[in-house]
Amino acid sequence: MLAPYLRDASGFLGGKASEVIIPETVEELSDFLKTNRQPITIAGAGTGVTAGRIPSDGIIISLERFKQVGGITESSIEVGAAVTLHDLQGYLQGSLYFYPPNPTEEPHANTPQ
Repeated sequence: MLAPYLRDASGFLGGKASEVIIPETVEELSDFLKTNRQPITIAGAGTGVTAGRIPSDGIIISLERFKQVGGITESSIEVGAAVTLHDLQGYLQGSLYFYPPNPTEEPHANTPQ
């Protein structure tokens, strides 16, 4: 279960962690954080090329279930941590808005397997 969370598009190898926590809600995440005393690494989709999600120790918290996309309000939009750039661009397609290019990520990339 840990292996997919110990790599990303950077190709960096050598991460380690004791477990992965995958909260379902903000409340569940908050409750966990209130009592946890171990180092935490937040795991995104794994599409980044900077090895930012690869832990050196402690616990991984995956926010993969936070995929909510809110409505467009005053030229802004609130998205969950697991919303991919591809999903966001698709959501915005047909509107007057777009998310500018992000040169360190491919909007269509999937989590490395």
